[in-house]
Amino acid sequence: MSDNNEKNIRFEGFRTGSKAVAIPVEFFNELMPTLNRGVEIRVVLHVIYMIFRKSGRIRAVSFEELVNETSLRAALSEDTYRFQIKEALDRGVQAGALLECHLNQHDFLYFLNNEGGRRQYQQIHMGTLSFSEDISDFQIEGISVGDSVYDYFTEKTLSKRTKKRIKTRSAKKFNGSGTYSESYGEAEASGNINETSIPNKNLELYDDVTVAYFSDTNIIKN
Repeated sequence: MSDNNEKNIRFEGFRTGSKAVAIPVEFFNELMPTLNRGVEIRVVLHVIYMIFRKSGRIRAVSFEELVNETSLRAALSEDTYRFQIKEALDRGVQAGALLECHLNQHDFLYFLNNEGGRRQYQQIHMGTLSFSEDISDFQIEGISVGDSVYDYFTEKTLSKRTKKRIKTRSAKKFNGSGTYSESYGEAEASGNINETSIPNKNLELYDDVTVAYFSDTNIIKN
């Protein structure tokens, strides 16, 4: 759990003039009773919140964007937060709150099941809308999966901020079918995955971003 929960810090209240996010009435009347756990409610609410923040054409959020959302991770286990978030997203899809499609072989994209989300979801499956038309939506702080880590970091910065990813649970990676792929787990278990963090002063959208990349190829994984 987060330090805030452990210290029982009291919320100071909503600030006058702060931005508001519109939550559909159906969330409270119809959806909330079908979500069984607090983490499921948190994740679905974060999807709504993050889609609301989007400025691009495609109104959706990726799995990797969610796992890099510090305020969401703070309430989850540091060892299993990726699994918890994916499990909650699967439940949101099952409950009818979210629509899921494959962004690439390593990531998923989630639309809100409203009129706009259903339309874009259908357009993607029909081939009339592609991710490449608005690929900036699926970058995190301007960093894209598949690029070289040296496109964004100097060797000096990497030497200071990089650490080996430690396997804290069964090292498996969700693949496009919603199951797991052993190839990512093999790379992680062999110590072939490095992680580096972006200094907070350089972030514009997120509070914290960690970049994982393959140590042998320097290609960004997520």
